[in-house]
Amino acid sequence: MEWFHRNIGRLLGLVYTIPAIYFIYKGKIHKKNALKAVGLGSLIGAQGLVGWFMVSSGLNQELAEIPGAVPRVSQYRLTMHLGMAYLLYTMFFLYGSKTVKLNRLVNGKIKNIDKLREIINRPEVRKFEVGVKHLTKFGIVVCLSGGMVAGLDAGLVYNEFPLMGGRLLPPFEEYWSNIYAENIFGQVQGMWHNLFENPTTVQMVHRTMAMSMCFGVSYIWWVGRRLKLNLANRVMLNSVFFFMLTQVGLGIGTLVNYVPLAWASAHQANSVLLVASLLGLSNTLKKLPKVV
Repeated sequence: MEWFHRNIGRLLGLVYTIPAIYFIYKGKIHKKNALKAVGLGSLIGAQGLVGWFMVSSGLNQELAEIPGAVPRVSQYRLTMHLGMAYLLYTMFFLYGSKTVKLNRLVNGKIKNIDKLREIINRPEVRKFEVGVKHLTKFGIVVCLSGGMVAGLDAGLVYNEFPLMGGRLLPPFEEYWSNIYAENIFGQVQGMWHNLFENPTTVQMVHRTMAMSMCFGVSYIWWVGRRLKLNLANRVMLNSVFFFMLTQVGLGIGTLVNYVPLAWASAHQANSVLLVASLLGLSNTLKKLPKVV
C-alpha cells in the first residue's frame, strides 16, 4: 500500500507537469495562467517533500529492532500532509472551475444568462454564498482534525455513539489530563497539548466538530431550499446534504466497528466528496463575470 501510494503520487506529478511544461512552452497558456500552473506544480512537489517529512518521523531504528513493534509517524506531520492534499485539491478545483465557467461564458454556452444573473445577484443569495464559504472552510478544518484522530489511533477509544463511556463527555480528568502537560523529559509544556496529543480529547473534538458541521450543513440546506435557486445550485445543495449524511453514517460505522480499514478509507474518501460538493455549491453561487 505504501509503495502504491508513493508511486501514484509520482505519477500524478508527471501527468500534470509534463503537459503543463509543453503547453507553456508552446504558448497555449496565457502568461498570467502560466504562473498559476507553475504554482500548482510547485505545490505537488511540496506535497512530496511533506510526505517524506512525515514518513521520516516514523523511521526509528531502535523501534524496528523490537519484536512486534509498529512504527508510528507524527500525527502533526500526518495532518500537515493531509492538509496539503486538501489545499492541492481546492486550488485545482477553483482554478479549473473558473476556467471552465469563463470558457462557457465566452462561447455563449450558458443559457438564460440574464435570469441566472438576476437569481445570483439577489441580496439573500449573496448572503447565502458567504455562509457556504465559511462552512466550507470549517469543513476542511474538521477533515484535518480527522488526520489527528488517525495519527493517534484515537478512533480506538470510546467505540460507541453518541455517548462516550455512557455519558455525553468523558471524565474531565481524562480529556484534560496532567499527563499530556509534560513532555517525555518531565518538562511542563501546557495543558493545551491535550488537544493534539490526548487520544480521548482528539476524538471528542473531532466528534463535536463533525456534529457541528452536520447541523451547519442541515441549516444551509434548509435555508437554500427556500431561496428559489437555479437548477445547478439545487443539485449541488442536495449533493452537499447527501454527502454530509453519508459522512456521518460512515464516521459512526467506523467508530463502533473499531476502525476497519474499509470503513475508515470510505470515511476519508467521502470527506473529499463532501468538500468537493461544498466547493461546487460555492462556485455555482458566484457572480457571473461580464464578458465584453
